[in-house]
Amino acid sequence: MINGIVRPSAEDGTGLEAWVDIAVAGEDRVFRMLTAVVDTGATDWLTLPESVVRELGLRFTFTRYVRQAHGPAIQADVYAVWILWHGRMRRVYAESGNDTLIGTDLLADSRLTIDWWDGGAVIIEERTPPNR
Repeated sequence: MINGIVRPSAEDGTGLEAWVDIAVAGEDRVFRMLTAVVDTGATDWLTLPESVVRELGLRFTFTRYVRQAHGPAIQADVYAVWILWHGRMRRVYAESGNDTLIGTDLLADSRLTIDWWDGGAVIIEERTPPNR
């Protein structure tokens, strides 16, 4: 289970965001803790700031176009990264961007529960879909 908290938006202090702590690593598998926003509007695995990509020495994998919520499609570099997720190391893809975001691909086979008020709980539980 992954726990977090709802708090005011870091961008401008208005609105709320669901935050959780995650552990990510490069090829050396030395993990670093980051605080990420759960972004249910993002369909990808993970977005990491360029500074984190450099610090972890992530391996460039490919480039793709991504559509932003408030703008046109942009070109983003994609990197392979290790993440501790539900107690296991997983290799996933991370796009370079401005913020640390968890997308819905990473939430697959999980239940996301959010108490949507300042200080509310964020809970991500591993689940097996009923059709498996």
